[in-house]
Amino acid sequence: NGFDGEDVLLSRLRDEAKEILDSGGDPATHRLLEHIILSPSVNSFEDAVANVAAHRLTVFCPSAFPLQAGNEEGTLPCSPYVLRLIQSALQSSELEAGHTMKDAIREDAQAIVRRDPACGTILEAIMFMKGFCALVCHRAARRLWPNKDADGNAAPPSAQSSKGSAGNRFAALLLQSQAAAAFGIDIHPAAAIGSGVVFDHATGVVVGETATIGDGCTILHGVTLGGTAKDGSFDRHPKVGKDVLDLRFWE
Repeated sequence: NGFDGEDVLLSRLRDEAKEILDSGGDPATHRLLEHIILSPSVNSFEDAVANVAAHRLTVFCPSAFPLQAGNEEGTLPCSPYVLRLIQSALQSSELEAGHTMKDAIREDAQAIVRRDPACGTILEAIMFMKGFCALVCHRAARRLWPNKDADGNAAPPSAQSSKGSAGNRFAALLLQSQAAAAFGIDIHPAAAIGSGVVFDHATGVVVGETATIGDGCTILHGVTLGGTAKDGSFDRHPKVGKDVLDLRFWE
């Protein structure tokens, strides 16, 4: 985050947004950046990411996430329900593959800029790379998922922790299903994904319930980490280690 409380990624994000505003261009683009990135309510990189993900999910799935009556005129479409789910997950101390959601999304965004020549800025990474937004939605859904053991791993109902409820399970599945519809990438809420992970292009990716993906991986479009067990065992999906690059197919 930087020294003396400075949020380096937020400062970088704001500078990139202001550069676009200063260059002129389409008023709709200006409005988008002013509401999602440069709003006074955005006090951290996490706030900006939550705004972007909630806005994109609301736009793509308006029937699933309706706006509240009396939504402030002039604001961009954003379901308060989705925004609250994502914000709450970002405040959680629960670990996924050893990382909090807050730490993971920061690494995810920077990894896209480092590894994807088509992405020039952090702003482009969080605004336009659908694999990033899908991963944000997954990380939020995972914090809601009740069927995890004491170590946070996917577990059958007989071994699940006492945390959570049927309501949390439903909310997690709602996020999963609508993110799949919006972004074309289907990640089960219980899958464990490390930090600094890039879903490049992302279309057609499927990650099953007991699959794991290590830190620093790059997963290309069309990859399916699907069930492999034929004996009915619960742990039935592939495990991908750390720093696996250019994974195109899993056989």
